[in-house]
Amino acid sequence: MLTQSYPARTGREANDCHLRPWAYTALALLSGAGGVVAAVITTRFFVLGLERTEADEPARQALIAAGALMVVVELLAFGLAALLPRTALRAARFKLVALGLALLAFEAGTLYVTQVAMVRTSQAASHSQNTRIQELRASIVAQREAAAALRETSARQAQSSNVWIREAAAKQARQALDVEANLTGQVAELARLEGASAPTLADTLGEQGMIAYAVCRSLLIVLMGVVLFAVAGALLRARRTVINAADPCEPEVMAEPASQLLPTMRSTGGRFAAAPLAALAAAPAAFAQPQVTVQTPAPAERPTVATPLHSTASTMMRRADTVATEAQQTQHRAVVTHRAVQDSGTGEDDGARFQRVRADILAGRLKPSLRAVYAAHGATQAVARRYLAALETSGEIQRVGQGYVLADASSGT
Repeated sequence: MLTQSYPARTGREANDCHLRPWAYTALALLSGAGGVVAAVITTRFFVLGLERTEADEPARQALIAAGALMVVVELLAFGLAALLPRTALRAARFKLVALGLALLAFEAGTLYVTQVAMVRTSQAASHSQNTRIQELRASIVAQREAAAALRETSARQAQSSNVWIREAAAKQARQALDVEANLTGQVAELARLEGASAPTLADTLGEQGMIAYAVCRSLLIVLMGVVLFAVAGALLRARRTVINAADPCEPEVMAEPASQLLPTMRSTGGRFAAAPLAALAAAPAAFAQPQVTVQTPAPAERPTVATPLHSTASTMMRRADTVATEAQQTQHRAVVTHRAVQDSGTGEDDGARFQRVRADILAGRLKPSLRAVYAAHGATQAVARRYLAALETSGEIQRVGQGYVLADASSGT
């Protein structure tokens, strides 16, 4: 029965209605824009990785184009898989999801390799910079020691009485000045390199930490675009469901209970004699469900039959029970019909599709059979069987042999 597929909404579920179609469209565009931004970032990582690892320019351009194509196809695969109908295009959705997962795994691996290559390149540049800093420091220290030695030697030789010794002292003093002048450029270069030096990711997290961080960041970058495009497709599918449904947020309409004529008994106190029978007929119906959401045809009014004076009280009680039982069955049929056509909004057993099938069968455009329902509306055999069972329970169709016919047609024949 369809009541198992569409349980009655209670509590918070009763207020969980669909949004308007334009709201679904706006949310889908917003989600798709976020997915496009994530795709651009992913493509940029591809470009950086190829620039660091591929030296040949033509090959690098071809690989960049292939990487961008893979990113676009991956996002389209997940977006279309979320947008397509689940039952009618199940094989196509399976192929799209398989393709998207394969591209997702390859893309995550490529981003991991790209980030590791970038970290290695940065680490190599940092090591080269540190080596240059160490060399400059050693050279500056050595030259300063040489300049100090020249000054000390020049000072001792300047005290000599020989002219040529004093001339050698002056020459050594000039050499010390030249050495100190050369130190100015090296000191400036050392200061610039030390100011530009920064710790790398491998220096901060270590080798294993750097690998784990690269893996997590690669997965997050890839999943951002995939999830956002899948959400955009799901929103567009929900918009299609809202458009196909009549009005998912329309308040429930309370059907007026069909008036029932209660049996009366002719007697000198006729208006007082009908009171016990009315109470007996209304008592069983009080326990039935009082609210229904669909209009059901009221049963034909029974004419009031005059009861002879010799009718017994037991006969009147049996008639009252018969009227109460018919009223209870009518309300039960209305409740079953209400639950059968209740619109859940999503899923392969969409309530809006049941309403379309019911309207086509009642209008004579569709034959009440499993094959006709499947061919016209794409319902599976199990779903079509539940649809026909619900229509049979509501009294709109009747089983004749191995098939179904409209209740009006069967009554006419």
